[in-house]
Amino acid sequence: MATPCYHPSAFLLHHCPQRRKSKNMIRHILIHPDPRLKRLSDPISEISADVGKLADDMLSTMYDAPGVGLAAPQVGVNQRMFVMDCVKNPDTPPRPIVLINPEITWASEDLTTYEEGCLSIPDQYADVERPSEVRVRWLGLDGKTHEEQFAGLWATCAQHEIDHLDGKLFIDYLRPLKRQMITRKMEKLKRELARG
Repeated sequence: MATPCYHPSAFLLHHCPQRRKSKNMIRHILIHPDPRLKRLSDPISEISADVGKLADDMLSTMYDAPGVGLAAPQVGVNQRMFVMDCVKNPDTPPRPIVLINPEITWASEDLTTYEEGCLSIPDQYADVERPSEVRVRWLGLDGKTHEEQFAGLWATCAQHEIDHLDGKLFIDYLRPLKRQMITRKMEKLKRELARG
């Protein structure tokens, strides 16, 4: 059974009000089609203040959207970093994670289908099949290497965001006709937004 991956939901705004009120910058999210979303992102060589600021801004932008994951290319930064927080229960504390230079070190043979969407492809959703569990290794803002095994929505989100870092969108998993239809809708949306 499909479970929504990136459906906008109000719980995120209530869930983390301190993010909404923070002084971090809400960054503009690129809308597909945009060539910057199709580039391979560059590894981050050092954890600088700029990287920390980008992470804070991305978390604020993600919560504000609202969404459960956001990759640096989606805000026009060609670097291998994404943020996510897949806690969906308003009674559970948020768990924002910043993953720098992430890599999948293991994936389960079992597959799961989620109805995915994307903040760069607003209001469009489709079923995508991916490994149901993945182990991810990444560099944290603390400069240390972290590794964790994710399942369910967390696993889907991690794979979706790592795809962004490789220049791949969830619609790339769809049949050409469906992909073209969504792309045309996004082109129309961008024209409407440009007209104001």
